[in-house]
Amino acid sequence: MGDRRHRASLLSTTGRIVWTVVMVLVFLLYGGAMLSPSISPLRTQIPSFLNLSFPFLLVAVLLLLVAALVMRLWRSAVACVLLLVLSGGYILTFFPLHSTSLSDARDLRVVSYNVANMALKDDAGIPAALHILEQSGADIICLQEGVSPEQIGGYGEEGRRLLQRYPHRRYYSDDRLLLLSRYDIIDGGMIDYKSYTNGSAWYLLRIAPDRSLLLVNNHMESYSLASEEKATFRGYLTKPSLEEMKSRLLAIKRRLGPSLNVRAGAANAVRDKVRSLQRDFAPTYTIICGDFNDTPMSYCYSRIRDDRSDAFVETGRGMGVSFNEPLYAFRIDHLFYDGPLKAMAAEIPSHKECSDHNPLLVDFKTLDTNE
Repeated sequence: MGDRRHRASLLSTTGRIVWTVVMVLVFLLYGGAMLSPSISPLRTQIPSFLNLSFPFLLVAVLLLLVAALVMRLWRSAVACVLLLVLSGGYILTFFPLHSTSLSDARDLRVVSYNVANMALKDDAGIPAALHILEQSGADIICLQEGVSPEQIGGYGEEGRRLLQRYPHRRYYSDDRLLLLSRYDIIDGGMIDYKSYTNGSAWYLLRIAPDRSLLLVNNHMESYSLASEEKATFRGYLTKPSLEEMKSRLLAIKRRLGPSLNVRAGAANAVRDKVRSLQRDFAPTYTIICGDFNDTPMSYCYSRIRDDRSDAFVETGRGMGVSFNEPLYAFRIDHLFYDGPLKAMAAEIPSHKECSDHNPLLVDFKTLDTNE
């Protein structure tokens, strides 16, 4: 009898230790992810990597909460609830819960879209992404990995019709950034920062005789993973191994770390340039959009967003997956704005047949400049 009690006591103690270790580990990882917006990868990349796994860490905390409630571990349950409450803003940035929809009652519609060089074509040889753009009803289109207007015009009647609709255009071929606009382009240029293949461009548009728009189109540094590398990293997720964990983590850091550093430097450059342009031109509105190659609440995201509103966070619903890769389904395309504007709706419809990205469409209501 004494041996049974001793074994039961030992098992109970072991269980409590294991539970405590798991709780502490999950809480530390979760807390580390929450530090990502404020800690540059140039200082340490750990929060940035944890941020990439935030949806999984959130599920882990929710599972701990359920387990604590089932086992009546009230202190653990309270700790989980407090953690979720403290990170509520972080969670709602990843998963906003609005129910708006695009409408003809808008004053302005902006589309940001990485069209992957318009490489995916339909049976007639027309880029599938071209159909999305032609039907978008947008006033301004910002393309990443775009093609030249001349090339678009070569895609038959649909391409020519698209160009007629947007008479004001500017294309930076080295960075494949294309702006299609119904409004006059007053000025513009590239933003200087170190990047291997990507870049950011700014434009000043005349929206009305007394209103201007500062627009920044970004294609931040990509991880540029080859198909074999994607398959390898996918295997790390689907077939975890404790024995190989260290070597796998080092492999991920070596491959993804340089892009994190480049984006950090680029984000700081874009933030400083936008502030400078706002001082110089005093635009009525400012919109910053594009393919950031980074998730909500990452360092790159938070630096460029600054104190602006995120259109999808303000009006969107759900995770808003903008990257069409299995097991890499994130929202990495964003649109920030400030000035007398109000986002009415933001949608990221799925169009896997057109590009490896989905388009981001945002409807705005322009407010009285005295509001």
